[in-house]
Amino acid sequence: MAVTLKDVAKAAGVSPMAVSKALHGAGSNVRVSPDTIEHIRRVAQQLNYRPNVLARSLRLRQTHCIGVVFENFPELIGDIAYYNELLTGIMRAAFPKRFSVTLCNQLIGEFSENALADGRFDGLIWCRDTPGDELESTAKRIGLPIVVLHETREATGTSAHVGWDNANASAALADHLFALGHRRAGFFLPHRSGNNPEARERMDGFFRRWKLLGGEVRDTDWLAWPDNAEGFAEWWDARPDQTALVGWNELCAIELLRTAERHRVSVPAQLSIVGFDSTPKCNTTLPPLTAVRQPLVDMGQAATNLLIQRITDPESAPVRLVFPGTLDVRASTARPPLDEEISS
Repeated sequence: MAVTLKDVAKAAGVSPMAVSKALHGAGSNVRVSPDTIEHIRRVAQQLNYRPNVLARSLRLRQTHCIGVVFENFPELIGDIAYYNELLTGIMRAAFPKRFSVTLCNQLIGEFSENALADGRFDGLIWCRDTPGDELESTAKRIGLPIVVLHETREATGTSAHVGWDNANASAALADHLFALGHRRAGFFLPHRSGNNPEARERMDGFFRRWKLLGGEVRDTDWLAWPDNAEGFAEWWDARPDQTALVGWNELCAIELLRTAERHRVSVPAQLSIVGFDSTPKCNTTLPPLTAVRQPLVDMGQAATNLLIQRITDPESAPVRLVFPGTLDVRASTARPPLDEEISS
């Protein structure tokens, strides 16, 4: 049977309040001498006393647990290094401050909201994949401190935001391809990601910059294929004039590389491919993938620190942090084939 605080008090010959003060720092009005504190701690150790974390959480109304909500969460294996990077940053910030982390899959709807707001979490980090207005209404109903990752809008009274500079990241890819001599490019954004606000920002930002540089943009440059890039073969067989493809995230760009290899399309000799995120996975692809680096570890760490600040100080003003991206040029990009290159 577990040893209780009252058991320690009886064995030490002191009051339960003195034990609580000595072991948990509770009770600012309780005075216990240093010698008595040391005595209580020795007795607790001899009895193998372990504090009841659940009871303490109920008493303090704080669980020291952060929920991380991924609206679309796959297995943490394979090629999706994005989640590993982000979670590394979250844990680096949470664990030293004695906060545990619980992963949550898509939790939107009446019963899911009840689960999020039933007292198990002190706050939430929400990795957004839905339109901002819908998330804001959900956040208000839950009534917990929330930090939203990948939110591009200004922070509100409900939640703080941590985002990435998608516009400049997209512009960096456009500048790189255009400087190599490419004048037509396609953007691979799968059907199911078409409503993802960040995905659309990247595509719109890329083509906006492409136009400013003098490149041609047509409606058919949005390649809304399935996630596995089915449609690439038909597109390539039609002898497209696009000499470069952009994957809206790292996984899409890697899928393009694999699909090109299966169809014996040489990258970058025949086609250049670029993407976003630029995790260490990009160094292992064939060829290594040129991509804009999203500092996911730093973003996860910043989001967690911001959430803990809002948990400990609910009156703190919501803020929005925007992280810049850097272009990592690898071997998946080169000048376009000579017979298709258009002089500037």
